[in-house]
Amino acid sequence: MDLDDTPDQARYRTRARAWIAEHRHEAPPAVAGIGGSADIVERRRWQRLLAEAGLAGVMWPAEYGGAGLTMFIVPMHAGAVTVRPLRQISGDAHFNEVFFDGLEVRADAVLGGVGDGWGVATTTLMYERLMAMVAFDELLQGPEQLLAPIADHPGLDDARVRHAIAEVTTQRLGMRYALYRALTALERGSIPGPEAGLGKIDAVEASRQACALIAEVLGPDALEGPPEPRLDKGISFSELTRRSAPARG
Repeated sequence: MDLDDTPDQARYRTRARAWIAEHRHEAPPAVAGIGGSADIVERRRWQRLLAEAGLAGVMWPAEYGGAGLTMFIVPMHAGAVTVRPLRQISGDAHFNEVFFDGLEVRADAVLGGVGDGWGVATTTLMYERLMAMVAFDELLQGPEQLLAPIADHPGLDDARVRHAIAEVTTQRLGMRYALYRALTALERGSIPGPEAGLGKIDAVEASRQACALIAEVLGPDALEGPPEPRLDKGISFSELTRRSAPARG
């Protein structure tokens, strides 16, 4: 795998560093001294400047030439915090848009240290993805149950169908053993790595491939039969396989 910057990436980073160096005086302070406070509105203003410059909508990480990202613990019930649910294409609202209007937080609300928010956020997301990976391994059906509708179908005589079944089975088993590797590393004191973030992508893709295979083999007969059962926590199997699933985070 080639991890070197492409020419476009190199030019982008150079432009980003130059812009931040020119506008550094406009950036909000990390915190207003020990025991002081940080104005969230000022941080939003800086984010808007970055977005208008075509760079980013977050505090620019230090490794890219910026001041770094800082994570805060914010009291969500404060009067200056407004939460608006975001309706997804699935009809659900699992995410929210959050507005901070004049909110100030004390310096002791910083989580993980000033400028260390990028690492804190990444580590938090990796643990969350690992737990999601565990949940998918428990919730989703195995290859045998997933492909049960075509188990006795004459279409299995087609080598292409058997090849597709092998691909789905391999992908599901690969996800399971990647999970075992991640859990073993966690048991040995390591933090979750990038493999944790691949679990949901793999699970959704394998399930979607299986559903497409079943529909192709059965044809119109795939639409017959009773409604599908609900899985734990009221999640239906189709909710995990439709195209909106990866967009859920």
